[in-house]
Amino acid sequence: HRLIEEVASVFSRQGAQAMLGGIHAHKPHLEPYYEAAGFSVLPAGTPLDLRLPVGTLRYPAEPSMRHLVRPLTDTVTYDAGVLHGVLAEVS
Repeated sequence: HRLIEEVASVFSRQGAQAMLGGIHAHKPHLEPYYEAAGFSVLPAGTPLDLRLPVGTLRYPAEPSMRHLVRPLTDTVTYDAGVLHGVLAEVS
């Protein structure tokens, strides 16, 4: 988890608002590891929606993949498959 925290710190300093990733569904033992590192793990095949000021961007997922999402700022939140607040300051 130290490596993940270091990467999150570097990304935050560079202005990133969230970390996204994916894991194979056939590796369920990874879910608790990533959840303990602050990620939300979506069910296999579930798309991830990014709610942007200009609309919603959908990241589809293959049935064999699971999305990971972790907000890096207080202005970005995640709930039920939707990441809110990304690029909110853009007019």
